[in-house]
Amino acid sequence: MLATTHVLVGAGAGEVVHNPSLAFVVSIILHFLTDKIPHYWPKSQKQKNILVFVDWSIALLIIIFLLIMPTPNKTSVIAGAIASLLVDLLLVGVPALHKTKIGLWHTNRQPHRTEFYFLLTDLVFIIPLSVYFLAEVI
Repeated sequence: MLATTHVLVGAGAGEVVHNPSLAFVVSIILHFLTDKIPHYWPKSQKQKNILVFVDWSIALLIIIFLLIMPTPNKTSVIAGAIASLLVDLLLVGVPALHKTKIGLWHTNRQPHRTEFYFLLTDLVFIIPLSVYFLAEVI
């Protein structure tokens, strides 16, 4: 899944779960569950680099936006958004953790697809649904 997708799903979980610690844990679980949905990952390293840069930039902008927005459940929303992003940041971004059993398990259990239309999984279904959900509750 895209980092943007994880952030929005985690933020949505934080909006439902009004306890920041519980929202953090629920978002980590949701991260692993959403990773099981087949999603796009390019073959080309150049395309991967572009996708990661754009995606993580958007994900960080969403977190900043959530920090700025006055919401009644802000702490839980932010905890959920950060927790969901933290999984990839640690298990993929930190080489020492990426090579551990849990890091390899995290990577190998994901159904990455190289056909571009699998990007629609994130862009058409999960991200708009998450944005709609957050817009309704915020």
